Amino acid sequence: MLRKSSTVITTGKDAEANGPLIALLYSRRDGVDVAVIPARFVNAQRNAQDGAVRRWRRGIRGRRFHASSARSAACGDGAADDNRKSCLTAMTHAGSRLLDNSVFTPERLTMHDDVRSYLLDLQTRILGALETADGKPFLRDAWTRPAGGPLEGDGATSLIEEGRLFERGGCNFSHVRGKKLPPSATQHRPELAGAPFEAMGVSLVLHPRNPYVPTVHMNVRMLVAKPAGKPEAAWFGGGMDLTPYYGFEDDAAHFHRTCKAALDPLDPGYYPRFKTWCDDYFFLKHRSEPRGIGGVFFDDFAEGGFERGFALMRATGDAFLHAYLPIVERRRALPYGETERDFQAYRRGRYVEFNLVWDRGTLFGLQSGGRTESILMSMPPIVKWRYDWHPAPGTPEARLYEVFLKPRDWAAAA
Repeated sequence: MLRKSSTVITTGKDAEANGPLIALLYSRRDGVDVAVIPARFVNAQRNAQDGAVRRWRRGIRGRRFHASSARSAACGDGAADDNRKSCLTAMTHAGSRLLDNSVFTPERLTMHDDVRSYLLDLQTRILGALETADGKPFLRDAWTRPAGGPLEGDGATSLIEEGRLFERGGCNFSHVRGKKLPPSATQHRPELAGAPFEAMGVSLVLHPRNPYVPTVHMNVRMLVAKPAGKPEAAWFGGGMDLTPYYGFEDDAAHFHRTCKAALDPLDPGYYPRFKTWCDDYFFLKHRSEPRGIGGVFFDDFAEGGFERGFALMRATGDAFLHAYLPIVERRRALPYGETERDFQAYRRGRYVEFNLVWDRGTLFGLQSGGRTESILMSMPPIVKWRYDWHPAPGTPEARLYEVFLKPRDWAAAA
């Protein structure tokens, strides 16, 4: 066995009876095991720890059970020896607190671990490709939120500023737990209002310097609500969308066809459904105009259970580089001047307006006490506003409004 991480538990009746407890998370090929033992035995009883975990796996793995009964099930009732009083229980994951009479399954530990591992790998793959494209490394900023606060967990912010290709952008990972779901997460699930939660995801926004290279956004996430006395409720969300300043039909078609090709193997109905959802979601109601040419978007997705939602997350995340980088390579060397940069800055204002007024992800992060610097990495570096400005007819700027900022079946475009 490999001990992966540990945490100290000081609450609950087992801790009161035995003193502070140490939760040890073990990772195996066939799952994840957790042992909880009195802290005073950690150094002297390492062999006993491993033996206790083996007894726990044989006796309990694969069954639902209560934390309060796990000790006797794993170690045997009536044990007189202190070494047998290792106080085993089950935990949601390392870092959680012991909750008496809560029901968990070992399988759920593996589910959460699989999603986290995928998201970290996705972030690594995307960053590697983006750094190769730009030539400048992203700044890495790992962070943690300590236990006991309104939000706890960890993450990794990765940001680039003043790169050769990207004027500003970021690709962030976060995995947090909170005591109360914020309003932005429960507007479609009012029965979960106020429930403790766990959320993890990867979010990406890139603002290229060249106005002919479009801005892009991608996000994949899982959220788990843990209402008292009720089963966990897990759902997935995500998508990607493109925001050009100067439109090209072949770029729009490529982006949408890549999204469609990624989702069709799961369900041919997903792409048209999630494209329409994207068009509706990324719409500035106060301006009566879309943010860009869309892509795909889904939220509160729980159809088909965990495996279906996780597969949808992977399909979306894995398609991103294929959807975006060919467009970058086609447009990055096109010459531009002050006119194009000025229009880019003006249209970036729409991006700011949407994110701060309408975007549920931004609101979730700010309402839940998230890390403001990481959340606002989506903001472009240079933005302009003008009073009641409209492009001159017949210009490339006017063509963006006339051709591209209208819903269209880009995947079927000739």
